[in-house]
Amino acid sequence: MEDTVLVVDDDQATRDSLASVLKGAGIEVFVASDPTEALTLRGLQRPGAVVVDHQLAEHTGVELAQRLKQEDPETPVLLLTGLASLDSALAASSQLDGLLVKPLVPQAFIQTVRNALAQRALTVENQRLAERIEQLQSQATEATRAAEVAQAAASAAAERGERSSGPGTATGARSGPRGRPRGRPRRRSAGCFRSRGPACRR
Repeated sequence: MEDTVLVVDDDQATRDSLASVLKGAGIEVFVASDPTEALTLRGLQRPGAVVVDHQLAEHTGVELAQRLKQEDPETPVLLLTGLASLDSALAASSQLDGLLVKPLVPQAFIQTVRNALAQRALTVENQRLAERIEQLQSQATEATRAAEVAQAAASAAAERGERSSGPGTATGARSGPRGRPRGRPRRRSAGCFRSRGPACRR
């Protein structure tokens, strides 16, 4: 969960103290005492940030922190250390997201954890936006292809229609004898009305 924190420390008093400070600030916390438990909880709860103690009994906290970061690069991992081991912790923290030095100031600890959670939330939101943009681009591409297919089909149908209709045929009046159109009266020459000569008897 994006707003939860996993605290890994083999000292119960320190572990409980850190959890109490975070819970008092309204942050949900899961705790683990060793790497095995930490990896199990990480897989089940998917915390938004992880706080790992530099010194774990029979284990190296740095190795656990680096493994958590490698397996899930988007989840911030903060390394918790004391002044005695500060130099080695500084060398390892370059691969992580922050360094917490004991004794902790509660408000500074809370703010550092909140910054880590905000970083995680921003990463998740960017991923969601990128996926949404990719989805919209895919839909736009599909719509463009569908429009092209429809246009091609319409053009092909129009072309087939033009071929099947053929050229238009004009229908004129049928011609009678001597090339005169049927149904039209003979036109008498002007001389037919002036005199009843041979032209009028045609």
